Amino acid sequence: LSLASIICFVFLATNLKNNMILVQPGYYDPGSPPANLSPSIIHFLSASCQIVLDDVPAFWTALKDTIWH
Repeated sequence: LSLASIICFVFLATNLKNNMILVQPGYYDPGSPPANLSPSIIHFLSASCQIVLDDVPAFWTALKDTIWH
């Protein structure tokens, strides 16, 4: 794990917010980060940021409030 991977994750996830909102149910509040990421976004972030696939949900849990706001 490197600082570059964390920065990459935050940068890309921030830019993917609209894509994340599109796959949420109609009653979803876009002012709050989704609890989970879709498999396609998990795979994209893993490959793009050189993060182990299984670690991406933990990154999201730790950083989602920072990314969303």
